[in-house]
Amino acid sequence: MEINISDKYKCIFIHIPRSAGSSIKEALSLPGRGHPTYQYYMKNFSSKWAFYTKFTVVRNPWDRIVSAYTYAKMWKSYWHNTRMGPHPDYQLIHNKCFEKCCEILLNQRHLLRHEAWAPQYFWIMTKKNNDDLLVIDHILRYENLEDDFLKLCSAIGIKNLSLPIVNESIREKYTQYHTEKTKKIVETLFFKDIQMFNYTYDEE
Repeated sequence: MEINISDKYKCIFIHIPRSAGSSIKEALSLPGRGHPTYQYYMKNFSSKWAFYTKFTVVRNPWDRIVSAYTYAKMWKSYWHNTRMGPHPDYQLIHNKCFEKCCEILLNQRHLLRHEAWAPQYFWIMTKKNNDDLLVIDHILRYENLEDDFLKLCSAIGIKNLSLPIVNESIREKYTQYHTEKTKKIVETLFFKDIQMFNYTYDEE
């Protein structure tokens, strides 16, 4: 199965976890599960990688890590249920506060199994002559997703397509979770995402 590839629209979606990817997949009827990096497509679908439109969605790292945390605490979700089993980090995280989760991420990263704890650049960036190089054509921002998705649709020849709400977690704004300590942990661990995608912490 050609995960996240649409031959109809000639596009490849690099699905970074906890960045509205399930909504994108449903809207474009993209097959498969999982979050392969660009290397998977470059290696296994080289001709499509060369000619298809490649895109992803990125998210504010301070918000994304809260999303990863609240998702890990859910026994059941869009992807996890009694048949599939809970989130792979549920047993570790479900009874932990957010600050403790961030401490584990900083000091015991090996204990966390889900891909959502990894920096976003890992999926879409390579090195060339010791410089960082993005390997995709379009970056959509979670914070402006509806407008950015419409622009993408226009670029790949799709009309009158809207995004469904899928795999959403209901919670307070991410700033309600963070302390000065957790803000600094995210800044330390995800500095390249913050710099590359020009994100700041919303103080409001």
